Amino acid sequence: MEVQLVKDSMNKNVGVVYVDDTIDLAISKMEQNAFSHLMVEDANTICGIISKTDILARLKSITYSTGGRSYNEKLLKGMKVWECMTPSPDCVNINDTLEVAAAAMLETNHNVLPVLDDSGKICGIISTLDLVRSVYKPK
Repeated sequence: MEVQLVKDSMNKNVGVVYVDDTIDLAISKMEQNAFSHLMVEDANTICGIISKTDILARLKSITYSTGGRSYNEKLLKGMKVWECMTPSPDCVNINDTLEVAAAAMLETNHNVLPVLDDSGKICGIISTLDLVRSVYKPK
């Protein structure tokens, strides 16, 4: 069986937000581009990853800690990406095997990993769905 590499299964369409962008902007980018995750940059370096789940968890904790009072767009426009992101995500290299990517996901319990090229720049993402697609080929 041939060795499968991350570069052959990854998604090259990557959304990026910046650490000081608002959550409102992150949500807009996710909706406009059908992304569930965005890479977070600071000084041209990936410093985090933010997902719809991260945003919902943060909003839930705020609502819970304030006695359940609901907040509107004002909260989303004031909250920054860094407040919801997962910092310092584990990454895989474009030339890593899918086995390496799967092991990293299992070890970290993350469903998505940023993919870096040989110079350390983001060039894609790989998800558990990408891994499943790489082994399951419908007839």
